[in-house]
Amino acid sequence: MVDYDFHQLNDKEFEVLCTDLLSAHFGLHIERYKQGKDGGIDGRFFSNKENTVIIQCKHYLKSGINALISKIKIEEKTKVDKLSPSRYILTTSIPLLPSDKKKILTALHPHIKTEADIFGQEDLNSILTLNDYILKKNYKLWFHGSIILEKILNNDAHQNNTHKIKEISDNNKKYVITKNHELAKELLEKNHTIIIKGAPGIGKTTLAEQLCYEYLSDGYELCTIEEKIVEGDIQFNPKIKQIFYFDDFLGDVIFDTRNNNNSSRITRFIKRILHSDNKKFILTSRSNILNEARNSISAFTNENIDLHEFEIDIQSLNNIDKAKILYNNIWHNNIDESFKEKIYTDKNYLKIIHHKNYNPRIISFITDSYKIKTIFEKDYWNYIVATLNNPKDVWHNVFQIQLDEISRTLIIAIAINENAIGYKGISEEEIKNIFHKISDSTTTFNDITKKLTGALLNRSIKSNKEVEFTLFDPSIRDYILFNYKNEFGLLSKIINIDKKTETLKNIRYYLYNSKIKDYYKLLNVISSSINIEKLEDQNFNCHVINELCDVGSIENHEKHLLKGLFKILSKKEIEELNKYTIRTITTYLNKFNTKESQIFTIEKILSWIEKNKDNLEILSLISELVYELEPYGGLISKRLSDYYYQHLIENIDEILDKTSAKAIRSDEHLIDDDEIITEIDDILSNLKSDHEISASDVIIYCNIDNFVDESYFYEDEIYEKDSDTDDKPINENLEIDELFNRD
Repeated sequence: MVDYDFHQLNDKEFEVLCTDLLSAHFGLHIERYKQGKDGGIDGRFFSNKENTVIIQCKHYLKSGINALISKIKIEEKTKVDKLSPSRYILTTSIPLLPSDKKKILTALHPHIKTEADIFGQEDLNSILTLNDYILKKNYKLWFHGSIILEKILNNDAHQNNTHKIKEISDNNKKYVITKNHELAKELLEKNHTIIIKGAPGIGKTTLAEQLCYEYLSDGYELCTIEEKIVEGDIQFNPKIKQIFYFDDFLGDVIFDTRNNNNSSRITRFIKRILHSDNKKFILTSRSNILNEARNSISAFTNENIDLHEFEIDIQSLNNIDKAKILYNNIWHNNIDESFKEKIYTDKNYLKIIHHKNYNPRIISFITDSYKIKTIFEKDYWNYIVATLNNPKDVWHNVFQIQLDEISRTLIIAIAINENAIGYKGISEEEIKNIFHKISDSTTTFNDITKKLTGALLNRSIKSNKEVEFTLFDPSIRDYILFNYKNEFGLLSKIINIDKKTETLKNIRYYLYNSKIKDYYKLLNVISSSINIEKLEDQNFNCHVINELCDVGSIENHEKHLLKGLFKILSKKEIEELNKYTIRTITTYLNKFNTKESQIFTIEKILSWIEKNKDNLEILSLISELVYELEPYGGLISKRLSDYYYQHLIENIDEILDKTSAKAIRSDEHLIDDDEIITEIDDILSNLKSDHEISASDVIIYCNIDNFVDESYFYEDEIYEKDSDTDDKPINENLEIDELFNRD
């Protein structure tokens, strides 16, 4: 007879098991109810057309019989009275004495008719013994139950791995089978060898160990390899089924490319496994280390080692997978109820699941009762948010220990150069330019990028055949920006490599949105190396000075730079100016209200306006300058306003077409154009000089029909469209809510 205490299961998994067992026991179909939807009902069937039989499952193994009876008296009895079933059945994971069943029978009188309708731990095991198909379909019980575990540990061949096997079995209770498990199993069955790779904390080792245990339950002998592949050769026995496990097989340090002997042994051992029907080989490695080995060691390249690779990334986990991982960690990690409440309050679990830095290692970290023992209850949610926002414990070892200085600098450069909006990557040529300015010539660009690709970088080829790089995971940027935000010297050095205005915009967006003082300090460091005579850096220099003036006061050095730039720019014609240089001129006039403004004669400004009458962006920038010259309006302001208005009314459809603004048809005759009006107001707000143009003056020239969102024409179409596009996330969240429901 099987003998499970069901500690491997969480409460939801226990409910599923119980309804399956009772369905087999009674020989009928039992309806399962979504958690919490029908208060007090986990399952239901009908003894005839009139009589309803309700099933309730209580996984109270941790709490004990007294807690269960107390719960029944205080809460469950009231629920059952309201339901008034013809028959009530209770299942529990607690082992029950006859006296315990009598207490439960009394507490739930008259709904429980007989003690035979109370199923304790022993009763459930009896049903399991008679229905082993239920046991086999329950992964956690079948592979990690006491009988299988004893069978494995009693095998003399496993004596050296007893501790490891128990550790794997203990970890099973928190394990969630995802598509990664099934896909990895398929690859292992096909090739007999699998190399599981991925970022730190993504679950490589956990997947590898669970696969090992699955084969152990099928009679395989576990053979662990600690340091060198020769250990596998020594343990190899052609007569028996064996599974070899080599965790982090390339080691904790960058692979020694001079030692090809061990790598050749690995490829030969893989070949040996491939030709043995009773052998399996599981290896794990961090992606960056494996990439370096594959690209620098001929044995790995020549033997097509990549055919055995299986990569885990966070995108392979859907939100339901993430929810189950979080729930299992909360359930099995024994954190205090008051701490759990912080995760349940306001459905905070959804914020964790949908967080961009979600990572199984982080989830284990924030729900580890030992790690949070120094955290006060009131601070627990803030601790979770801080850990998710800055996952330094995930990336620290890789970034600080495994990377050399050039690799680190390159990753930092990419992190601050990636587009802040839309996460557009940077081209291979841009990265090469950065690399060649920081390289020590002992390492090639290809060496560096091959090592980093798949670990810290993604490499993709765009439709125009251009190669583009992005960070492997957005949490890498978070780690970098958190740890380097005050390294003004290093950031300035990287920014000054190519002096791109976009880089500064990213820096402000990522690092200093809420800490302008720190951004100001960085700008001061950057400005100390500005050479205003270098015309190729003019836009960058202007942007730095403009930003300095925008976020704080400027010191003598910056004042000198501003005056020098103004002197150079004031001699240029409008064709030579742009948004950065015009803003610098305006900034100078704003900071120093001097006679030098007379340089900009009416004729000169009017000629600028005339030449750019079809360019709203330049006209908007000129308007800032005009405002400094004519704060209360005048001839220039009037001319500028006229051209601005004329360009708007002639091109309004084309301009609006580039925005997301839409009108809504309330019925067949009425149109709500508030969104269009708001968009035009935003466009007009860019005209800083004095003007009297209003959105209502412009919208009459707009063909509103071109911007009507037809999905809002009929009310039933609204609902139909919404259901088509939004059902998946809504249903996903409902399923997650069901999992976390505690009613």
